[in-house]
Amino acid sequence: MRTVRWVMVGVGVVAGAVLIAAGATLVGVVIAGLAVMRGVVMLTIGRQMQRRAPGRHGARRGWRTDPTSPSPSPSPSPPPT
Repeated sequence: MRTVRWVMVGVGVVAGAVLIAAGATLVGVVIAGLAVMRGVVMLTIGRQMQRRAPGRHGARRGWRTDPTSPSPSPSPSPPPT
């Protein structure tokens, strides 16, 4: 699935370049700019995920990794009145 995301970024950049070459400068710049921004966001998020995850499919920070351990308890309820 990740490859499809990058293909869509490439299609957006190419479509923007074609529109710029065809004379539709404003629309081409907007489409290409949005595609480039999407690529930058994908790179940034991907790097953050790699830094945080201990392994390829590591648990999220603060989550228990042992399936036999009890799940975190909800916040305590107020005492009965």
